[in-house]
Amino acid sequence: MPEAFDRVEGLGGLMFQALIKFLFKPDTRTALTKWFMKKQCCPDCMSTEFYEGPTGGCAVNVKCADCGSTFNLALPMFAERI
Repeated sequence: MPEAFDRVEGLGGLMFQALIKFLFKPDTRTALTKWFMKKQCCPDCMSTEFYEGPTGGCAVNVKCADCGSTFNLALPMFAERI
């Protein structure tokens, strides 16, 4: 029976290592994603007004009310131009 505990402890150690790697991984978000998270405005004209478009999953398409730039947002995961 002690062997079973050793295996579980070994698996727990691997899970802990994976969790640590996930929590401390380098930030791979794009500059555009970081912009929207920090400034919450259009990077082209600085407007804070957007029209909401189609959605899918946790993402939403938005269009700037002033300059018409379009983006696909799923913050904090990503922000892309469309």
